[in-house]
Amino acid sequence: MPTSSHSVSNSHVTLSHEEGIANSDLDFSPDEAELDRLCLRTILHIHRLTTISSTVEDLLQQTLDHFLKVLPLSFGIIHQPQFNAGTKIISTGVTAVRDTLSTEMIQSLQEISYTPGQGGAGRAFLSGGIIWLSGAALKADPLAEAAKRIPANGTMITFPVIADNRISYLISLHSHTEIPHTPLLEEVFLACGSALGRFVVHRKLENTVRHTLIDKEIITEINRLAMKGLPLDGLLQRILVIILTSHGLGMERKGAIFLVNREKKKLQMVAQHALSPVLIRSCNQLDFMRCLCGRVAAEGRTIYSTHVNELHDIHYEGMPPHGHYISPIKIHGETIGVLNLYVAENHQRSTAEEHFVTAVTETLAGIIHRYQTDDQLKTHTTLDNLTFLPNRLVAEDRLQQAISLAERKQSHVGLLYIGIDNFTKINDSVGHQQGDLILKEVASRLDLLKRDSDTVARFGGDEFIVILPSLETPTHTGAVAKKIAAAFSAPFVVEGEEAYLSLSIGITIYPGDDFKVEDLMHNGHSAMRRAKEDGGACHRYYTQEMNSQAANRLKVESGMRKGLKRNEFYLLYQPLISSESEQVIGVEALVRWRHPTLGEMRPDQFISLAEENGEIVPIGRWILQQACSDGVRWQRLNGEKITVAVNVSARQLHTATFIDDVTQAIKLSGISPSCLEIEITEGVLMKSTSVVQENIRQLTAMGIKLSIDDFGTGYSSISYLRQIPFSTLKVDKSFVDGITLNEEDAMLVHSIITLAKNMRLSVIGEGVETREQADRLKTFGCNTFQGYYFSRPIPASELEQLLLNSMPNARPDDDQ
Repeated sequence: MPTSSHSVSNSHVTLSHEEGIANSDLDFSPDEAELDRLCLRTILHIHRLTTISSTVEDLLQQTLDHFLKVLPLSFGIIHQPQFNAGTKIISTGVTAVRDTLSTEMIQSLQEISYTPGQGGAGRAFLSGGIIWLSGAALKADPLAEAAKRIPANGTMITFPVIADNRISYLISLHSHTEIPHTPLLEEVFLACGSALGRFVVHRKLENTVRHTLIDKEIITEINRLAMKGLPLDGLLQRILVIILTSHGLGMERKGAIFLVNREKKKLQMVAQHALSPVLIRSCNQLDFMRCLCGRVAAEGRTIYSTHVNELHDIHYEGMPPHGHYISPIKIHGETIGVLNLYVAENHQRSTAEEHFVTAVTETLAGIIHRYQTDDQLKTHTTLDNLTFLPNRLVAEDRLQQAISLAERKQSHVGLLYIGIDNFTKINDSVGHQQGDLILKEVASRLDLLKRDSDTVARFGGDEFIVILPSLETPTHTGAVAKKIAAAFSAPFVVEGEEAYLSLSIGITIYPGDDFKVEDLMHNGHSAMRRAKEDGGACHRYYTQEMNSQAANRLKVESGMRKGLKRNEFYLLYQPLISSESEQVIGVEALVRWRHPTLGEMRPDQFISLAEENGEIVPIGRWILQQACSDGVRWQRLNGEKITVAVNVSARQLHTATFIDDVTQAIKLSGISPSCLEIEITEGVLMKSTSVVQENIRQLTAMGIKLSIDDFGTGYSSISYLRQIPFSTLKVDKSFVDGITLNEEDAMLVHSIITLAKNMRLSVIGEGVETREQADRLKTFGCNTFQGYYFSRPIPASELEQLLLNSMPNARPDDDQ
């Protein structure tokens, strides 16, 4: 094979380092944008090589050289299967870039022999796919013995070159460092293997028909034309003319090229030559199976016809008699287009013509596939995959351009950072598929509102930004925010039902707030977070204070998962007191977090954030297990049952595994289900789904009590009390506070308790802080008190002592 400035061929070379391969200190950790650009350049380069390489061997060597330049590789090997009774896979060439290989080492690597299924090359040969080896699997490869020493953290990637459904070559790339196995890199290796395979097929075809009517120069001319960067439609038009006018076949020098829209099962004419206007109009969009071209698209096979026949739906007056070569243009077995060449009626085809048509369609397939691949990669690097809005990379570039323009013109740039309120709960309620449809509709509404000079982009998840360049006054941003909010007053349709969304919008201004892109993005996000914290459905302007708050929020969020593993969370218990005996009859579990730097944290400082990021699920699972375990220990004091109440969030109840968490907590602790009470807030009921309803049904079936918490503070409906088998209703502290101060609050609480009693519900009065409040609640019929007058929330050990003092038959737990 030919050598390059840093490649090693089969020729004798004298190099140092006789012991083996030198270690590499290279680290391969590009960000997503860098990886996108690397992959795009690699695919374009390999495709370019297929147009300029003279032989298969030259192309393979140059491909290997390229990978060794752009990736942190030590060396690469080209393997070639030997097809016989005992199929062997042998090395045919070695290239080294970062390692200096000895002559003995090169020879050793070249003599490697695999069998199907053995090592990376053997496994790739059997599977026909990419094999990624590291660690022990790499150590077991025959390469390890030949190379004397292979680092445990190295990587070897082997991908096949498939031609005519057979593996012609295998390319193995070795690195001393870890190369992450990403879908994008895998797509690049598959695309390169496919391009190389097509080149091998092309060369085989050219060699087979070298001395026939097939003119190799036509294919070369087509490939050269394809490298000029023309738009695909214009390129296919010029290629069609070359095919029809440069060959001495019995053709009428008429024809067309179609591309397949498989989703709509139609053919779209993208190129034609010498067809009549009426035929162009008729054939511009063809349904599958409507005519010969549509049949070829549907069936994926070449059809040769000596005359127009009954299979055609398209006829027009004066249509001359003719026949066709109609051949599918395929990629990986899928028809992506159709080539239609007109021939004279009753024309007798030849093998040479068939080879020519096959070669042309193979060439067209490679060209069209390259264009489509390039478009996909460009789209991947610039557009969001779901909404097709500009992505973060493009948005940051547009913002930089807007800042540069504003600096020259002494104008302003507005940045609106937009988040959908409660989108996580919406996604959990309706499912990700419906959630994606909502995101697409949000993107569409935002895009319709922008000026031509504005940019609307998606930042991932439920976050979008709007860039407003060249503003004469920064106050315009507030008007735009109001306009956007108004556009979302119209409902969205979710699963046939109308749903309403609101937005939290953060606003930051250049140059007033900052000068750099990353700082403005950060400021906008901080302002958006403030809008959410203020209840959502509003916009807030950035202030300096928000940065410290955002930093604190980040510290809280990043510490949650670690906090659970480090036992930083703990429970306090507030006693539930019988209004008759004033003895402890139950407890409510209340979580606290002992943060290593922020100190003691109450639930209102971290629970809402845990619900947003999903950490409430593992935290809630731990609370259930700990509370049930403590509850069983207290029951052993005198055998009396102590009810343990645990608050459950909306996120937990919307989780399909919630019942498994409850069942596991009961099983591990041994607590009786009747001693466990699950507290549900009104907000959960407002967003009830089939998953929530099924979870509530199973809780009731298990004998677990249900209580509705904070009744009367939200949108409570008596219908909830009828539909769900609650056993307890908790009157919120905000109502209890006023029962001894004004008669209106007293009448309201009395009414709530009376309603609960009529529905056979037990009532707990929350936030009892005075004797007078307790007495008033008792006269209204309240069953249970909870509040600081009787006890603050206390650790499990103090509660045990309280139980010992308040229960005459109680005794210390022998197990303690």
